[in-house]
Amino acid sequence: MKEKEDMKHTEPYIVVLADCAPDEVQSFADGISDVLGRRVVIESSFKKKFSKKTLTGMIRYYSNFFSFAFRAWRHRNRYSVILAWQQFYAQNFAFYSRLTATASPKRTLISVNYTYKTKSGLLGKIYSCYMKFCARARAMTYIHVLSPAYARRIENELGVSSEKLLVTHFGTPDRYDSWSMLPSPYDGDYVLSIGRSNRDFDYLCEVWRQPCLKDYRLVIIADLWQHVKPLPENVIHLTDVIGDQSFPYIANAVLSVVPIKDPLICSGDTVLLNSMMMKVPVAVSAPSTLSEMYVTDTTDGIYLKRDAISDARLIADLLNSPEELKKLGEAARHTYIERFSRKAMGQAIARELIERGL
Repeated sequence: MKEKEDMKHTEPYIVVLADCAPDEVQSFADGISDVLGRRVVIESSFKKKFSKKTLTGMIRYYSNFFSFAFRAWRHRNRYSVILAWQQFYAQNFAFYSRLTATASPKRTLISVNYTYKTKSGLLGKIYSCYMKFCARARAMTYIHVLSPAYARRIENELGVSSEKLLVTHFGTPDRYDSWSMLPSPYDGDYVLSIGRSNRDFDYLCEVWRQPCLKDYRLVIIADLWQHVKPLPENVIHLTDVIGDQSFPYIANAVLSVVPIKDPLICSGDTVLLNSMMMKVPVAVSAPSTLSEMYVTDTTDGIYLKRDAISDARLIADLLNSPEELKKLGEAARHTYIERFSRKAMGQAIARELIERGL
């Protein structure tokens, strides 16, 4: 059915290739359409029956990176601009194009929210060669990253030209109205820290061991983290809260803390923006891509400087001031709407494309 609908387009069109439900990226597509003045079509590979919890599900999930990208490549003449929300759709589209010498200067291919991490061993070397082969392909017009610092890192590690790197912020769908109705998982206030990759929860526990925070509850949601020391009595570690189950925790926290381990790796964006969306102030490690791109210290959040004593005092002072918490939360929501919604993200990328001569 979707194949027949696509055939109705007689002129090359702008497409968003997504691995999620179309409504997850609809506002992103709307933002692009608003700026470019052209219709944007979403083509999604999303299937609820895919599950990475089983071997069969994992095989189907990862093979889809190649099969869905191949389908797009096979019908490449339909598209004038391709924005791959799943970066491996762009990677593999560029891979097929380079193998077959079918790159076109009339087609713009963008890998959105690009990340690259080196891996060890033989598989790591193969992965590195593959990523470089795709990133350097003529078909790969732009690689979209979330900070200037990360752009420099990608430029050095993959050997791509700086002109190929497109830097804008991330964005999330605005779910404030529905999330505001979610009941709190706890009686009373709590501070939240949630995430899987590039988080320094051990340092955050050191912060919470300081006497000034003894009366404040910290909830850490992390299924992969294992603490190296016994947790302070006022710290709760949850490992079984995943996906949608985390939404009530984010929506009802009084403060969200994102402790970053490697300041150059882009991570924590979604948690940070969902907190700002819900008027929850955010404390972020600085320097980091989060402090560089999203939060202004003492305006819509606070910066942590990796000194446990001073960071604890900074957090305690904020928690002791309901007026300041409310002020920062309102400012965070305003910043989110103006700059970091998913629609604003689409608008920012489209403006960059115009500046580059699209």
